[in-house]
Amino acid sequence: MSTTFDVFPSRDDVPTFRALLDVASAHLNTFLADHSVRREVALTVELRTTDDASRNLLTDLDGPCWWPSSQYAWFTVPGVPGGTDAYADKMQPDADGYDLGRSILTEEIVGPKANEFGDLIGQALRVGRRWSFRRSAGQPAVINVAYGLLAGSLAQLTDGIIHSIDSAWDHRLLPARAAEFLSRYFRPERTEDPEWRGWAAECIESLADELKAE
Repeated sequence: MSTTFDVFPSRDDVPTFRALLDVASAHLNTFLADHSVRREVALTVELRTTDDASRNLLTDLDGPCWWPSSQYAWFTVPGVPGGTDAYADKMQPDADGYDLGRSILTEEIVGPKANEFGDLIGQALRVGRRWSFRRSAGQPAVINVAYGLLAGSLAQLTDGIIHSIDSAWDHRLLPARAAEFLSRYFRPERTEDPEWRGWAAECIESLADELKAE
């Protein structure tokens, strides 16, 4: 089982990998400090091929955080097993005329949220890009935190929308803009749902052991 955060930028410019790593690492270290974890971390990334060989590719950190569909980005926390895989897709119909990104924006975001995000949705449709950050089951707690903060940081850098259609986080708090998401993601006291609150608290308890100061 896996869950995914989708990020839809409302601006044409694409940030660099380095900019994303710097912003996301800063948010992650703030989160860790808020929960009495003294070790600071610096997120890393490498591009890999999606074929069976899954070859690692040279990654230009100062290049745009965008890659072809034959590749994916693998974000990790040094010294911790696992990671989150990310995908970059242009919003365009497939052979059957279906476009998942467009469907999320126009069919999954409904009701009052559709009105609240109407202008941003229109801008995101014009830009036509989507990033997806995926977390597979059984990841360490710090990866559970980091992949959401990566998505939120990319939305911060692109004035984007964050959403999930497979319950990556409390659905009542999504879609969201970056500032709102980053202030509430994995904060047990900032979600009313007892299941999400309990899972976040359980993961937070594991962070100190996973990230023992070296």
